[in-house]
Amino acid sequence: MNAENSDFIPAPAAPASAGDSPGVAIRRAREALGLTLDELAAQTKLARTTLDALERDDYGSLLEPVYVRGYYRKCAKVLNLPEQQLLLAYAARVTPKSPQAPAKLRLGTGADMGGGRSWRGLLGIILIVAIAGTAIWYLREKQQSSQQSIVPLPESTAPGADAPASVPANSPQGVNDTGAPAAAGDVNVAPADAPITASAATTSPAAPAPSAPAASPQTAATTGETATASDSALKLNFVSISWARIEDANGKVLLNRVVQGGERQVLDGTPPYSVFLGNAPGVEAEFQGKPVDFKALIRDTATARFTVPLAR
Repeated sequence: MNAENSDFIPAPAAPASAGDSPGVAIRRAREALGLTLDELAAQTKLARTTLDALERDDYGSLLEPVYVRGYYRKCAKVLNLPEQQLLLAYAARVTPKSPQAPAKLRLGTGADMGGGRSWRGLLGIILIVAIAGTAIWYLREKQQSSQQSIVPLPESTAPGADAPASVPANSPQGVNDTGAPAAAGDVNVAPADAPITASAATTSPAAPAPSAPAASPQTAATTGETATASDSALKLNFVSISWARIEDANGKVLLNRVVQGGERQVLDGTPPYSVFLGNAPGVEAEFQGKPVDFKALIRDTATARFTVPLAR
């Protein structure tokens, strides 16, 4: 058949005799119209194997009667056969069964239906992958945000007020948790389960207080008050309170503590420096006489992680 007649049958088929089985009636009507099984499958949207079973009256290969009657209706419509006659002939040849749950409808494959490709299964897979990817991205962002969030900063101590600093009983005074000498102003908090050792001032009020050790060259260079910084020094101006951790290229920790607003740190090490700030908007940085513009690197949590000099 040509393309003009693929969807329209111009002349009715010869009527089947009363004694014909449904399969014989369908086959005679198809042959009278000059249709092949593949052409009939394309017009009825039924699988070629289903039409072949209908024409052979092979009811064992077909599905439940509720679906078979639908097949006959489609064939009757395309082949211009009396629908009721096909259904009555089918009912006379099939023994009624007890009601059962209907099986899945058999659909023609892409080859049986003249080509084409099913897109519903592919679309379902894409949706599942998209949902899984969104969930993984959300969990990673949440985990990264929780790791980079900092504890609430302590309130600044009033000028002139005594601010005692607790030192872990199991670590020497002046050494922070990284093992490096503590910079000026470091505050080490002892773990909750660490034993508390009474200080000399508590056990012996009359004992003279130990004299403060002289500031080492490293401490003087860190505070930036008495030492002259080299050209490779990193200068930080803390406008407001912020937690800061700075390491140089050798992995040496130059600063790792909460810095009060108004402090200025001059860190002299081997660049590039690895910088992490807890309150980045309240900190200004300068390197080799030029300000370091890291505003674009500040996260929604007000933290910032970058290297100096900035990577380009």
